[in-house]
Amino acid sequence: MQFLGVAAGLLRVLCTPRNDPYRHTAIPPYRRTANRLFSAHKIAARLAPIDLALVPIGAYEPRWFMKDIHMNPAEAVQAHLDLGARRSIAMHFGTFQLTAEGIDDPVRELAAALRERGVPAEQFQAIEVGESLKLGR
Repeated sequence: MQFLGVAAGLLRVLCTPRNDPYRHTAIPPYRRTANRLFSAHKIAARLAPIDLALVPIGAYEPRWFMKDIHMNPAEAVQAHLDLGARRSIAMHFGTFQLTAEGIDDPVRELAAALRERGVPAEQFQAIEVGESLKLGR
């Protein structure tokens, strides 16, 4: 497995490859089945420890159509856990009404999924447009 990466001082950013017929779309590699793409467990095994993961939470309804392309917030929480990320930031939500779920549904459903799985909200945040976060250990 080859990763695209860049480093600047103590910061190292690695991007996982998308090696499948849907590579022209924004498919999170850990969303697809293990026999089609690398699983989050494989990514974590290769890159651990993962300090920060950017995890998509939007554009997931209707599930019958979108399930193979976009994960929903509950699946995003599972990806966060599978990756073993110290912290995750939600992405790919709230900018445009792309699919059937309400524009604010991904953030609400993320909060519910975090509560259901017992994940502290500060470990997986959906930030506002233009909001800044201080990242540190």
